[in-house]
Amino acid sequence: MEVRIRVYRGEKYLCAEGMDADIFTQGKNLEELMHNIIEAIECYYDVSIKDVTIITEYKAGTFAETASC
Repeated sequence: MEVRIRVYRGEKYLCAEGMDADIFTQGKNLEELMHNIIEAIECYYDVSIKDVTIITEYKAGTFAETASC
């Protein structure tokens, strides 16, 4: 089974949402987010993560602005 997940930075946390399923989770850092993604997938599909391939899509945004001269 393959699960596609979109990862992006929210206002305070990293966020992840399923692209083909109603899954959403968040974490303070990437390690916590990955743990929460695995837990959400296992709960949603009622499977072991060993049976799942996670495909992530990261959305990069602007994190800093520069002052003009």
